[in-house]
Amino acid sequence: MATSPVLKAMLQSTMKEGANKRVQIKDSSSAGVSLFLDMLYTTATRTDPDYKTMLVALDLAHRWQVQNVMPILESGLFAMLTVDSFVSIAEAAALKGMEKLQRTCAAFGAKNTQIQDMLKKGSLPAVVCQLLGQRAEMSPEQHMVILLDLGQNIVLNFIVAPPVFTCWL
Repeated sequence: MATSPVLKAMLQSTMKEGANKRVQIKDSSSAGVSLFLDMLYTTATRTDPDYKTMLVALDLAHRWQVQNVMPILESGLFAMLTVDSFVSIAEAAALKGMEKLQRTCAAFGAKNTQIQDMLKKGSLPAVVCQLLGQRAEMSPEQHMVILLDLGQNIVLNFIVAPPVFTCWL
């Protein structure tokens, strides 16, 4: 595939994907995969996806480094930002390094009283607290998940992870 160096490498390898010319996707919804494929081939869709489906497609585009699809999905998520979708969208924006979406989420969270209440109660994930400008500590489990997503050295960073998760105002 010309737009994904990761898929190209997988399909040209001697591994199972290359031998079968198939990539199995077991961890994503069929609606998310369909949206991803629509975006990959046509940069449009006839469906009206919800934010969860958009996030699945975004995860696939990010995982497989499909750079031309990510901004399309990112711009679609701007309009889907609500109190209910905020945590999922903000967390994805932070973990995937999507600067425009991070800024939009930060502005939304700073102005929204319900989000501010969640921040004060400490009920937001650490990366979302940080996105909102708050110092945060994470449990070792939360730290390990973030490091896995960022592809960093887990062992060294896991050892120095703070013992609790708290957002400070």
